[in-house]
Amino acid sequence: MDIALTAPHIDVTDEQKSYLEKRLNKVDRLIKLPIYCRVTLDKENNDFVTEINLSVPGDTIFVKALSNDQTKSIDDAVDKLVTRVVKFKETRFSKI
Repeated sequence: MDIALTAPHIDVTDEQKSYLEKRLNKVDRLIKLPIYCRVTLDKENNDFVTEINLSVPGDTIFVKALSNDQTKSIDDAVDKLVTRVVKFKETRFSKI
């Protein structure tokens, strides 16, 4: 899966990048052909914001998570994304 990471107002370390890629592997196993994944890490006031925009064949899935810790924000966003991907697959294959 191609991951485009942007962090306009914070510095992202290599550890955080590898952690994000490791967490997104869970989503990669659920969908066979993800087209594109754009992740935005930002800081608003005192909270860290993680936004994930996943393009899959025929649709786009967007999630956003806020937390006072950056890794918790990443975890929450990936967990929301996994839930949305499972629902997406269920609705797509229930119509067949």
